Amino acid sequence: MDNPSINNWSNLPRNIIYNIGSYTYKYFLPNLRLINKHWLSAINPIFFYSISDFDDDKVDYIVSKYLGLIGMLDSFDSRNLETMNKIIEQAKCIDEIRWWAGEEPYLDRLLDLLKARKGIKSITLIDDDEHDIEYKGKIKWNNLIDVLKDYSSFESFRINIRCTYLIPMFNSLPLFVIKNLDLKIGCNQVESSIKIILKCDNLRRLKLEIKDGDSLSNDIDLLSLINLSKLIGTNLEYFHLLVYEHKSIDLEIFKKRLNMELFDTFSNPNFSKLKCFDFDFICRDPLYFRSIFTEPLTSIASQWTNLTKMCLFSIDEFLLGHIIYHCPNLRILTFKSPLVMPYNHYSSSLKPLKYLTRMLFGGFHSDILDHKEFIRKIFPSVTTLSLCELYSKPDDVELKAYYIPNLFPDLIKVIFDSTEYNLDELIDSWHEYLTWEELYIVPDKSNEKSLRSLLPKLTKLRNLYVSDIQIDPYRLRDLNFDSVNFKVFIAYLNENTVFDFKIEDEVPLTCV
Repeated sequence: MDNPSINNWSNLPRNIIYNIGSYTYKYFLPNLRLINKHWLSAINPIFFYSISDFDDDKVDYIVSKYLGLIGMLDSFDSRNLETMNKIIEQAKCIDEIRWWAGEEPYLDRLLDLLKARKGIKSITLIDDDEHDIEYKGKIKWNNLIDVLKDYSSFESFRINIRCTYLIPMFNSLPLFVIKNLDLKIGCNQVESSIKIILKCDNLRRLKLEIKDGDSLSNDIDLLSLINLSKLIGTNLEYFHLLVYEHKSIDLEIFKKRLNMELFDTFSNPNFSKLKCFDFDFICRDPLYFRSIFTEPLTSIASQWTNLTKMCLFSIDEFLLGHIIYHCPNLRILTFKSPLVMPYNHYSSSLKPLKYLTRMLFGGFHSDILDHKEFIRKIFPSVTTLSLCELYSKPDDVELKAYYIPNLFPDLIKVIFDSTEYNLDELIDSWHEYLTWEELYIVPDKSNEKSLRSLLPKLTKLRNLYVSDIQIDPYRLRDLNFDSVNFKVFIAYLNENTVFDFKIEDEVPLTCV
């Protein structure tokens, strides 16, 4: 491009500015709007898409001035029926609604909105109270069911049928139009729900959460009921499964079945069409599943070239070796077990995962500590690393932060999502400056002093994110530096992305 005005960052095309805004933390969006009028106009549709993040005293003003930009209506965050009615009657761009389903007046307004606007693409029926209150059972849902049956424009549906009074809504979905389904169910609802999911022929995204619920027996074979492989349909691109340990789940049965289910799933020809595979199991002892396979998966020969994100609650040496060999385009890899050496690390056929930039795992298996060059070769492009909590530390696992720059020398963002990791050796024995530009840490009394000593090594640090779970983060204002070139934010990890944050506030630092 020869036109200087086009090359000027202040006059970027609107679609590029919009993409920048989409990947920017909401906390910083106001600053982007202040660049100039061109940026203001491009960022506004993102900034005012929902009123959920605005304080009560600003809502009326935003509704009066930016009503035409509001695209998502959340009944819980609409503050009152009057404001909600105004948005429903006048907003022209609404394509997503999130509705608290537990009260009759809100149900009436939901029906009005669905009847008035035929372009709604995404519907979420919210109710965090999963107990069947008698009042809810008396609400007349037939009108909503009738509307949903004939509503053909929406593509995404999110519902929690552990609130059993919402089951009729789920059963009445126009399955042929659903592309994205986010479903929360109980253990006793697995079989019936899977039957409905399998009828969604055009499903592109599936997010399934299984938690609690009364079970049919004391020792259910939950994975057999789920049948992972069968859920990977012809058109599916994004698969997310989250299972919570339940008293009726026999962990020994679960572990034995896990091997078989994953093998069958990876053998499914449709698996190669996936862009994301995410399977998490929340249990008392995650390390119980450190060893899933007992031998290489040599009979699975297909390349998973479409897969860019792989998330599992545990990855052993056989599975890691298979992933490295069969997922050349992987960009994100997360698992809550320690990083291990792949079983085939000596093989010349293993090629670097050159597109992999973000990793999450829990600690370092002692075997990898003597193979620094191999780890650097296989993961050459990792710039974001998150270290999760292990809850228990086996003798063959290290939790020393010293190994981070030794194995991953080019990191830009580092996340300590636990206080388990020891910073002392990194401070005392690592004699080079660190490349980290962003650091997230959960401060407590055990690491506060270490953090104070670590920060001078971070000469490129731009942003420090601290969680206030243990101590008041404002105490960090008293850090003793000659100069401060970074900002400190109170922030929380985004559970959906695990690498991004929800920023609450900025902490003003003072040099002492």
